[in-house]
Amino acid sequence: MLSFDSIPHDDLLKSVARRVADGSVLRLIKLWLKAPIEERDRDGKRRIVGGKKNKLGTPQGGVASPLLANIYMNRFLKHWRLTGRGVAFRAHVVAYADDFVILSCGHAAEALAWTKEVMTKLGLTINESKTSLKNARRERFDFLGYCVLQRHKERRSARRNGTCRTAA
Repeated sequence: MLSFDSIPHDDLLKSVARRVADGSVLRLIKLWLKAPIEERDRDGKRRIVGGKKNKLGTPQGGVASPLLANIYMNRFLKHWRLTGRGVAFRAHVVAYADDFVILSCGHAAEALAWTKEVMTKLGLTINESKTSLKNARRERFDFLGYCVLQRHKERRSARRNGTCRTAA
């Protein structure tokens, strides 16, 4: 999972502008990103975050946040495709908004290291507490509210015998 509270507004708006030609809609999105938000801390105290000087992040829980996150995440996915990472890591990326899983056969650690480096360049941070390497054939993992566990009959080939791992 990524932290989209660090997404740079300028880069996000450039990504949106590649898809949206209507200047009024672009202005509305920019205003929406700058809107102050009231949050409550663990003690129930209210505080205001964001505002006109805010240059990072998308409002969490906002109706447009998943759409904006998908648009920005597309930068990573496009770079993944153009650099041939799927072939190099024998991997597939499954993504929605700020959540994604990389399914890799034998190269999960390398895929994770590469992903962290690229995400840093994009101004994003990976949530380390929710990131792990798992053997998807033997260990369950949670993704988008679902528990994923693949059960299969034992097979003789090494490729099918538990060498495939995930970076989530």
